[in-house]
Amino acid sequence: MKLLDLNEAFLQFSVDANFDRRVSLDFVIAWFDGQLNRPNPAMRFINGGITFSTLTPMRSIPFKMVCLIGMNESDFPRRDAVHPFDLMTDAPARIGDRSRRDDDRYLFLEALLSARDRLHIFYCGRCIRDNELKPPSVLVSELLDYCNAVFGQQMVIDHPLQPFSQRYFQDPLIQSFENHWRVNPSRQSKDLTRLSEITSSEPIPTSLSIETLSRFLLNPARYFFESRLNINLTLRHEAIEDLEPFSLDPLTRFHITDLAIQAQATGTPKKQWVADILKQGLVPNFSLGKQALNTIALAAELLFNEIQGVYQLGRPSVTRTQNVHSFTLQGRFDQLSAEHYLSYRAGDLTARHLMQPFLAHLLLASSGAPIKTLTYGVRKGQLVSGHFEPMDQARAKDLLGTYLQAFTQGNSALLVFPFETCRALLSHLDKGLALPDALDQVDQTWRDPKALTDAQDPYWSRLIESPLTLNQLNIDLARTLLDPLTAAWVQS
Repeated sequence: MKLLDLNEAFLQFSVDANFDRRVSLDFVIAWFDGQLNRPNPAMRFINGGITFSTLTPMRSIPFKMVCLIGMNESDFPRRDAVHPFDLMTDAPARIGDRSRRDDDRYLFLEALLSARDRLHIFYCGRCIRDNELKPPSVLVSELLDYCNAVFGQQMVIDHPLQPFSQRYFQDPLIQSFENHWRVNPSRQSKDLTRLSEITSSEPIPTSLSIETLSRFLLNPARYFFESRLNINLTLRHEAIEDLEPFSLDPLTRFHITDLAIQAQATGTPKKQWVADILKQGLVPNFSLGKQALNTIALAAELLFNEIQGVYQLGRPSVTRTQNVHSFTLQGRFDQLSAEHYLSYRAGDLTARHLMQPFLAHLLLASSGAPIKTLTYGVRKGQLVSGHFEPMDQARAKDLLGTYLQAFTQGNSALLVFPFETCRALLSHLDKGLALPDALDQVDQTWRDPKALTDAQDPYWSRLIESPLTLNQLNIDLARTLLDPLTAAWVQS
């Protein structure tokens, strides 16, 4: 209503002044801002509805309900501020001197006397760091002690931190009316078959790259939530770090390793390419950064000595496209020759790291190029190598069809295939352990906070409480997707 009144007043001023020229938008905004922020003498302390105010002396007006917020131990009563330039603090206190703490005690008493039907006092009762109990203001503690002595009870309610806590929908004292946080009890089953009820009706992409297919197989849950439901559960820190990084992220490490291998292929002295990398700011220019570069240089030298017979500097990239089961699969190859395809990395070679080279190997074989795929890596300073033997075109298309079928299922509904957990489970089963014992072994690793498992993944940790809930269907799916990879890779 006030905006409408100001609009009418602005128009009336223009008519009264016979003003018909254009004015700038900044002038209009400034006029309305000044009118809205101008103090209104007609505004009273009580203007109907809910009145918000600070604790002010001589305002002990009766209210049906009084709510005191922020009655924390460290905030109320307030403490007298001591300034070093205030010489009056050096003088001894006299009777009648004002004390802020005593004034706050009187304000608290006035607030109590103003409440006629209800009195609500709020304070932060738990520590934000470790959830330990915190006492309220000393005045609130005295009031609680009095109520306990006179009435024999204390009405203290501990509210949950999260708005979706089940207590808000079970405890009548703190009943929540935000129904969108309510959990349907029929959906609380721990049975993993219920996860298949999470579906998406979006069209399934029919053209994809081997990188996309590999990303899906390594984490179907993350792919489904981010690509199909547009939900990102990853916590991102957008703030700029105050300290320089002391370690390199995998992408930077791979980039520097590739630069180091190119430098060795061209015969560039180590001192020169190290200086170039430091100038680019890829690593911190101090002892730890130089130490990381030396470690990468040793790994790059180890890799180059092994791959120099098949590595070619400046080899052009090749793109291959193949139609498989109504899908168009595309791949880009940097080190591809007529005899082999080279894939290398400065880290370890596990099933997770071999998935994308294996899919590239299948794409090449299905397109009529049955060549050998060479893989190289470094594990704890030692060279790790292996290869995929040339594969028949029909066999490669069948395997790609299997993976694309899983891709189709995982785009329509959530595919329960935690990669690392399933790989570890199959490894225990292949060693002869019974299924319950293998599940127990995987569960122990899952609960280890120091182990890098799917339990640290923001998606699987929300969907799976424990690997013990995996059933035979999940194990069969893991066999279908992982056994071809482990069977095809031949470690040197």
